[in-house]
Amino acid sequence: MSCKLTFKIDMDFGADVTAGKNPRADLETYLRQHPFNSSYQLYLLICDFLIKNAANYEFIDTEIGDLKIVGTIPCKSINFALTEQAKLRWIDGKKTVLDDFLIFLKKPATKVIITSVFGGDNFERLVIGLAGKDLPLPTPASVIAVADTLRKLYVPAGNFMSLFRLRDDAIRDVLPVFLNAANINKGLKLGFIGCLMDRMMGRAKKRRNDKARIDKLRLKIGLLARPKESYFKTYTENLGEVKEKLIAMACPNAGQGTIPADLFTNKDLYFLDKISEVIIPAVDDFQQVVFDSTYYNKLSRISMDNFNTFVAEETKANISVLYELLATMLDSISVECVYTKNNQNTNYVFNLYSFFGLKTYVGKVTGANFPGDDYMYCQDNTIDIPLNEQGSDKISFYNTQDNIYLYGADKNVIPFDSPAFPQLFGVNNQVTYTGLETGKDVGYMQLKLWMYSQFRTNTQMGREGIGMIINFQRTYQPFYVYNDTDKTLVTHLINPVETGGGGSIGRCEQPAKENYLWYFAGNINKLITEARVVLQNAAFTFNDFHLATYIGIEKKGTALPGNSLERWCRGLKPTANGRYFNLTLPNKSVFRYYLCNMPYVPVAGRTVNVVNSDRLTNFQFFYYRRAMLPAGEDPGSEYYKIVKSSDGGFENVSLPVPLQMPAVYAAFVAFKKKSNTIKNKGNYLKANKKMRAAAGAVMASIYPFYKNSVALSNNNLSATTFFNSVTEYSTEAVNSWQLIKSVRDTDEPGEITQEWCHLLGHGDGGDERVGNFVSGSRDCNSEQLSIETGQRMTTHNGAYKNLFMLKTTAYLLSDSSMEVKAGGKTYLGTSLQSVIRKAYTNLAIKDKPKTEAEMQKTVTNAPVAGFIRYKIFLRANVNQPFQKVFDYAFEGQSEFFDINQFRIISATLLYLLNKEAFYKGLYQSMNPVATK
Repeated sequence: MSCKLTFKIDMDFGADVTAGKNPRADLETYLRQHPFNSSYQLYLLICDFLIKNAANYEFIDTEIGDLKIVGTIPCKSINFALTEQAKLRWIDGKKTVLDDFLIFLKKPATKVIITSVFGGDNFERLVIGLAGKDLPLPTPASVIAVADTLRKLYVPAGNFMSLFRLRDDAIRDVLPVFLNAANINKGLKLGFIGCLMDRMMGRAKKRRNDKARIDKLRLKIGLLARPKESYFKTYTENLGEVKEKLIAMACPNAGQGTIPADLFTNKDLYFLDKISEVIIPAVDDFQQVVFDSTYYNKLSRISMDNFNTFVAEETKANISVLYELLATMLDSISVECVYTKNNQNTNYVFNLYSFFGLKTYVGKVTGANFPGDDYMYCQDNTIDIPLNEQGSDKISFYNTQDNIYLYGADKNVIPFDSPAFPQLFGVNNQVTYTGLETGKDVGYMQLKLWMYSQFRTNTQMGREGIGMIINFQRTYQPFYVYNDTDKTLVTHLINPVETGGGGSIGRCEQPAKENYLWYFAGNINKLITEARVVLQNAAFTFNDFHLATYIGIEKKGTALPGNSLERWCRGLKPTANGRYFNLTLPNKSVFRYYLCNMPYVPVAGRTVNVVNSDRLTNFQFFYYRRAMLPAGEDPGSEYYKIVKSSDGGFENVSLPVPLQMPAVYAAFVAFKKKSNTIKNKGNYLKANKKMRAAAGAVMASIYPFYKNSVALSNNNLSATTFFNSVTEYSTEAVNSWQLIKSVRDTDEPGEITQEWCHLLGHGDGGDERVGNFVSGSRDCNSEQLSIETGQRMTTHNGAYKNLFMLKTTAYLLSDSSMEVKAGGKTYLGTSLQSVIRKAYTNLAIKDKPKTEAEMQKTVTNAPVAGFIRYKIFLRANVNQPFQKVFDYAFEGQSEFFDINQFRIISATLLYLLNKEAFYKGLYQSMNPVATK
């Protein structure tokens, strides 16, 4: 008996291959040349390879090269530190601050600003103290020494500082004095008025009753009250006029300003009876503006504490990048084992089990669990996979310590001591496996009782990170060996198989019968011709009702299509140019139905480069939902709302956005031209065996970059909470939402439940990372799920491996609430290069400048979707170019999505990508007896 192992790396190294490099072969050779006998050693080898080759390969993030391995605890952790070269970036950044500060000191207006803020003689002392110094900066210590000298001189003082320190009504009297003072720099006055008006804008955007207050303010400062008009359309223009008038009064060409002394004390005016509403927040904002513009904040951050924080944060951030790539690498390694016995070879292909995503099953679980319950714990050292977590300077592991184990989807565990001398184990040296998916086989209770007795005394229930949860009620595949002689079980891993977790059609609304209609707008004769060729059945025929029953939007066995528009209005031939139609019932009641968005090739747009686009035209379904005028609306109003089933009753929600209408599609094109984007492009569509990490936990990492107030819950960021905060503080986002919805300027997003939506779905190989998630409505996520459900019937078939590719784009609601941190760090990643590398597969060199320019804008935009566009590409084989076969844009903030929409879209994808499977299913549904 003998075994031979061969390592294979199944990753796309397109950019490196294009450059004439072959990292796949290099890594496979590296693994062969470095024998290892534990999973920990494998992780260590991959880390070492990535760090050493960060400068050599495009697929390795450059940040990884800034790390070095400084220590290990075998089978427990690997410790990292920042290289000395990486630390020099802190010096370069701070030297730039000092150089810019010296330039600032030489400007004519600087003396007035510094004298105002920092006292009368500090400016001269700064100039004298730094005169003639060339600022040698070879080390962090030399930079910090210069900054210490500056900080001793640069201390806020003088009457000006009382403006920042006051926290009571006395500040109402101080503000006019400050704004009218002739010796205060104009730039400082402009800064305060700007901060004040920004706060006023933020308050005014949701308060119609502020108009009366603003009118009084206008009269007080010599402006006429504006005529009666739409407040929400004009409040920004209104307050803009107030701002310009205040600037003119505070900053005359010469002499004192003319701001009224009681402007802030008269509580009948805009500024309210509580200074905490507008005045104090504006002063706090102004303080930051002053300290930033005078370099006070930047200088105060040049210290040993700041340097140490930089090193710690950079180390942790770079380890995060390493950790993600390491996860991808290990998930891509397979091992072919050729097992020879009695001159016969047996081949097994094993995948190294998922490195990433155990957080769902390991961690915070409360309460003890006993035999008969659904859950129990495993001891730590039975898991030979690292947890989904890291320390500030290390990656920690749980290991069996003695062996590495290979796991196959349909094979048992094989341990081996080294790649050269593996040993199979089990009864009579046979690999054994049992599946416990149903929980009904004989081994189920044996395994459960054995694991309970094995680990009960060694497990502390409820402790965070203590072990792995086994839930026998789900589709798990435990791997173990059963010794028939000793009647014992030996196991080293319980392998939970990903079940999707995102729900399916059951999450969608089930509309009342009177609230929807469908219409087949395709070409039934061309479909019949196509079906006869595919099935090689010249007699096969069908009609639109057969399609509808097969899809599931009509019930089988009924005499007539119950919700067919053609049944209700036989003479009506709707087109994509009509957004709605009115249906008069026999009792004279009039129902209005609105066209919903569906996959469609419109007259203008999306026809370019879509192969066989006529097939979608032939298959086209129109789908309509009933709308009503809300109570109290003018009967002639066009502000209808869709009737949505909800919690046993009904609610009114916004109208659909049907992009098959040329006019609506043109508006979408205009929207996306102005929109910032998050993209995930060039990924193969394939089944994902990795477990899902909690999206809220992943997206909590954007919290430090968000400028406004939002609450975390147990270190999770709820998509709904985040969306509500963005639309509360960002007028841009609300205006963008209104543009999509075509609503009144007074309408604002209500309680639209949000979810973190994958751009590349988890089940299709997508990872849980910032940059692959956007906040979208729950119904948007359902719509995306319908697309994924339809395409996975084909793309997850192994026969199509690497033949289907996805490009996804999220067009965001306009917004500027995300902050770029020091060193260019953004919520999307530590650098533009790392962000782009994760979002794009094989990005062409010529496209990089444009892509980087787009990302520079996106990093300040909150990840809230306005629209999502989903494009699927297909190639005949791996040597052929890709061609676009599906292109569909849909609303990111849709407020309804029902089971009929789900079924139509899923069926459309199956038809477009796999007409053989579609027509075979249709034939079987029409001829159940003949196909048994």
